[in-house]
Amino acid sequence: MPWNNNPGEHAVKAFAWLREVTDGQMSKERLSDILVLLSIRQTCKYRGIIFLKFLLSGEEDIDVYCCKGRKKIRSVDLEIYPSGFSRGGRRGTVTQGSRIRASGVESKGRTVAIGDIHGCSGALSALLSAVAPGADDTVVTLGNYMDLGPDSKGVIGLLLGLVGRCKYVPLKGDHEEMFLAALKGQDALNRWHRAGGDQTLRSYGIEHPSDIPQLHHSFLSNCEGPHATETHFFVHASYRADQPLKDQLAAVVRFKSLDNERPGPHYTGKVAVVGHTPQKRGEVLDLGHLVCIDTYCHGRAG
Repeated sequence: MPWNNNPGEHAVKAFAWLREVTDGQMSKERLSDILVLLSIRQTCKYRGIIFLKFLLSGEEDIDVYCCKGRKKIRSVDLEIYPSGFSRGGRRGTVTQGSRIRASGVESKGRTVAIGDIHGCSGALSALLSAVAPGADDTVVTLGNYMDLGPDSKGVIGLLLGLVGRCKYVPLKGDHEEMFLAALKGQDALNRWHRAGGDQTLRSYGIEHPSDIPQLHHSFLSNCEGPHATETHFFVHASYRADQPLKDQLAAVVRFKSLDNERPGPHYTGKVAVVGHTPQKRGEVLDLGHLVCIDTYCHGRAG
C-alpha cells in the first residue's frame, strides 16, 4: 500500500519496526498506546505544534491549545493599511505594506513590512510617502523587487534610498534568487526570462543581466533571509511551523506557495508576515497566525 501522511499508516510502520526489534513481542495495549500517540503527533505536525510542548502543557484538547497560542499572538496591534489607503479602488492596489506596532525593543519606532513590488516603482513611491519611515523605524521588504512590472530599476533605486533613512532589512525572494542564478548558466537564464526577467532588462535598457549596475547587483546579492522581532517574523514565501527560522529551507521560505499549503502557527507563537502568494483581490490575507501582504501589485496596477 502507498505510504502517505495518514496517522494509521505511520502507526503500522512503527508497529512493524517494534515487532522486529522485540522479536514479535507486542501486546494489544501497547499497540493501542502507540496508535493514540502517533495520531496526536501527526495532528500536532499538521497544526504546526511542537508535540513535546503540547504533552508538557497538560492540555488535552489540541484546538484549545492552539487558541491559547493565538490569543497570545494577537495581543499586539496590527494595522494592515497605512493612513490614506483603502481596501478598494486604485489606491488600494498600491497598498503593499502592513504597519506593525510591537512592544519591547521596538517601542520607539515602527516595523513596516512591504510585500512583493515586482517593478512597480509608482506604487512603492506612493506607499513610502504614506508611511514616511524615519530613523527609529524598521522597514522590512519581503523580496521580489524585480521582474513582471515595468520599472525594476526604479524600484531598486527607491529601496537603496532607504539605506540611512531608517533601519532597512531587505529579504531575498525567489525572483532575486532566479536573477542571481541566471548570471551563472544558460538554463537558469532561460528560466529567469520565463519568470519575467525580460521586463527587468528593458527597464535597464540592457540585454544581459550581467550588465546591471554594480550597486544594484550588490544590493540583490546581499539581500537577507528570515527576520524576526519579539512578536513577528518575516519570510518571503512560507515556513515550516515546527522549525527554527535559522533552519528553514530556501525552497520553503522563497518558493513555496500558500496555495499549495498554509502552515499552522509557528511554534514560537510569533505572527508570520509573508508575501509571494498573490492575493488577486488586492486585499491582505490575515489568518491570525499568518499575514500575507502580496496584494498583486503588478497584476492590478501595472
